[in-house]
Amino acid sequence: MPHKIMTRLKNIHPRRTLKKDFLAPIALLILTTFLLTSCNSHCDCESVDRKAKDGEMNYKICNYIVDHKLITKQENPCDYKVKEIINDTLEGKPIYRVTLTCCSMGDQAFIDKNSNEVIGYMPADQ
Repeated sequence: MPHKIMTRLKNIHPRRTLKKDFLAPIALLILTTFLLTSCNSHCDCESVDRKAKDGEMNYKICNYIVDHKLITKQENPCDYKVKEIINDTLEGKPIYRVTLTCCSMGDQAFIDKNSNEVIGYMPADQ
């Protein structure tokens, strides 16, 4: 009789049940986190219409944001548009300060006038 009880106890395997109960939610959490972060961080800037007004500027800003992993909002940098361009200076260099339509107050990109390269980016909340 004690042998039968021990055999039944060995067949229960509480650890296996515990692992199965926790494995699915953990896998779901990892997958959800990956999908939420990859939606914004894997923007394909090639989808930006470079022939549109300010399209080339949008393309350069998009690439800068993606390359430097500066995506902080739920918006997709491929969809950002130029709202305003202001002539300005930054550390004595002539620049274009470009305000984007992406966020409530508008993120800003800084473009060197001489090289036409994006040299900085500042989210609106900073």
